[in-house]
Amino acid sequence: MTAEELKISALQSVTAAIDAAYSRGFAEGGANMRDNILKAVNVSASQIAPEVQTVVKASIEGRPRPARNQIPQFLKSNVRARRGLVRTLTKSFLEVHPGAPWREIADAVVKQDGSVSASSVGTELRRGLEAGRYRHEGALYFLASNVAGEETAEHPQKDDSADLLSNGREVSTTEPP
Repeated sequence: MTAEELKISALQSVTAAIDAAYSRGFAEGGANMRDNILKAVNVSASQIAPEVQTVVKASIEGRPRPARNQIPQFLKSNVRARRGLVRTLTKSFLEVHPGAPWREIADAVVKQDGSVSASSVGTELRRGLEAGRYRHEGALYFLASNVAGEETAEHPQKDDSADLLSNGREVSTTEPP
């Protein structure tokens, strides 16, 4: 045998030993769990009908083994959307599609960026209603017109800088004084 064949053979042997150990551990863990549950409800294994024991054993043994090198879903950390992303995406959707129901908005935003959840879009719409960023008619949402400090394509903000600088006097903003 060549060195490469020896490595492959050793790797296959180790893999088979790990698989066997995993299967034994899984079976023993299932049996221990079953025994602990039966002990907690004061029932012995002999009191359980043999056909029930067969079904339980088959269901434990028939479970698929998790794929190697994969983190189980429940251990994966949740990736949160970066701050302000939900509001930005929601507003940009409503600029293009005014009068959309919240589910359509949420689906589009989630499709745009997978780190955003539909419930976050719903929260943004609810809080935006309270803050005056959005308005709704029935079940349809719109950007609020003339929101303080922000402008929409339909309702640009009036420039108040001339009023503030003039102190009540009329001042031309096109020519220097």
